[in-house]
Amino acid sequence: MKKTIVKVLALLMIATYLFPACTYAGSWGDWTGWSTTPAEASDTMQVEKKTQYRKATRTALWEKASSGNIDYAASWTAGFNKNHTLYSKYNKTPKKASETSSQKVTVSTSTIGYIYYHWCRGAKLEKAYNRYIESNKTGSYTTFHAFYSTSNIALTESANARKCDKYSTVCKDTYWWLKERITIKRCAWVSYNKIFSSWGDWSAWTDSKYTSNDTTKVETRTVYRYRKWFSDPAVTPPSGDTTDKTSDPVEPAKESTTEKKTEKKKKPGLNKKGKITSLKSPKAKTVTMKWKKVKGISGYQCYFSLKKNFKSYTIQRFYNKKKTKVTIVNFPSKKTYYAKIRPYKKVKGKKVYGIWSPVKKVKIR
Repeated sequence: MKKTIVKVLALLMIATYLFPACTYAGSWGDWTGWSTTPAEASDTMQVEKKTQYRKATRTALWEKASSGNIDYAASWTAGFNKNHTLYSKYNKTPKKASETSSQKVTVSTSTIGYIYYHWCRGAKLEKAYNRYIESNKTGSYTTFHAFYSTSNIALTESANARKCDKYSTVCKDTYWWLKERITIKRCAWVSYNKIFSSWGDWSAWTDSKYTSNDTTKVETRTVYRYRKWFSDPAVTPPSGDTTDKTSDPVEPAKESTTEKKTEKKKKPGLNKKGKITSLKSPKAKTVTMKWKKVKGISGYQCYFSLKKNFKSYTIQRFYNKKKTKVTIVNFPSKKTYYAKIRPYKKVKGKKVYGIWSPVKKVKIR
């Protein structure tokens, strides 16, 4: 038994001498460039990935939709007779300035006049001369008088009232009116609709993050890079964390520029031509356009663009057949815009377009 054990040990020693254990080592190769082709990590390949972004932008403009004025009383005194016609005329609510993602209203307020009033005895004397006035109805002062005036009638300090000789026809009892008066305001408002130009070209891919909104659209993609382990005999392989902490400059993946061309069926045309009669910039950041009315159509298609060929930075608008004038605000100052218009007609639910007008241009103030 002992002889057998000795023989086995001797054979193991001989085998170890003749056939030593083969270990492997080596090094990581260089990182490849960034690519959209996915790759999977393994013991012999490291993979990194990240998200890249690109964006396209468009310009937002405000187009005037409607406007108007509201005349209203800033406030009513407690003694004013609400049965009077001036109360129903000026008891109005003004508009408030507001803005949403697609519409906005601007408001400006000014003082346009005053209402003077009093309660009197209503004696109907031959002429107005006494001071029998009050701010509220009482047993003695039962008659109410009021008038509107654009004049700012001064206060007569000695009487603590306002002396209005020329308005004595309103009240033949007195030409004295109360110290209190009601201020009439005018709310001038304008409403706008937001319109947009066409989308511009996509930017280059970048690691910087973009945020989408109504004037910016964003696309993302995942890109990968990898490197392989190259092993050599006789050296112990690496252990522990082998992650490469350095980073290479971004190399954008090549994108195919080949596009499939599709044949379009020829659509029937409309043998009617648009004509712009006026294109002006009457004030800063504003464009006013007028065009000739075309009969027998459904509406108009209009383009504004910074390019004469209308291939980019283009605003498209549609207007109904009754419209022959439009005002658009918030154009960039000192820029030159080109415009053209054409009529269209709806045939079986589809728009059939006419002939474009000659292109006109305008420099924005």
